[in-house]
Amino acid sequence: KNETMKIESDSVVLAIGQQPDFAFLSDADGIRIGPGGTIKIEPETLATSAPGVFAGGDAAFGPRIAIEAVANGKTAARSIHAYLGGSDPGTDLQVSITRVPAEEHRMPAGYERKKRETAPTTDVDRRTGIAEVEHAMTEEQARTQAERCLVCHVDTVYDPIRCVLCNRCADVCPEKCLTFAPIEQVDMPAEQRQAALARYGHDPGVPLTVLLKDDTACIRCGLCALRCPTEAMTMERFHFAESLRS
Repeated sequence: KNETMKIESDSVVLAIGQQPDFAFLSDADGIRIGPGGTIKIEPETLATSAPGVFAGGDAAFGPRIAIEAVANGKTAARSIHAYLGGSDPGTDLQVSITRVPAEEHRMPAGYERKKRETAPTTDVDRRTGIAEVEHAMTEEQARTQAERCLVCHVDTVYDPIRCVLCNRCADVCPEKCLTFAPIEQVDMPAEQRQAALARYGHDPGVPLTVLLKDDTACIRCGLCALRCPTEAMTMERFHFAESLRS
């Protein structure tokens, strides 16, 4: 106390923290604040201690990312609907799968070689006060980074019934994520192996081959589907939509 210290440093980070400002609330509102300085809510419904009042985002959970606040908004909307109508209508999930012709599936040129770039930042010696540290990318940088997207909602689908084991898909794969192997060499639970044999009516005297795919290595280039002569390998687009029941 009442002492001054000098400490040499390369940079100083001003970490003041943040918290919601609830000065507009009064005891009459009936909204309880938790020990962490956030609104107390029911995690499942986001209902506060005041009937008919719901809360989410940073005010209820503390600092989080924007997408979680968006999800809280959807949850709160359902809860409000149930509160006003007297029941939770529930939700329906619609799933649609559309086949994408192999010759029409295109990825940006050189997308698999583009490197991840970090956003430009303010020089360390200029990070003072409340100066913004991280800045926006240029339009060109943003477009380049967007082209790195692997479009994961479009994926390969394999039909073993149509496959003729020509090995063309594995041969053309630039990431070597497709491999054909005898089922005896595949480490898998016995019940899963028996289920596979039973499903495809395997003749004990005939070798059975399986196709293994490493999804973590797949870059969605679509070359396997383009190369397949029997359309056993196809590219298909998956779309999910959630809606309240009417």
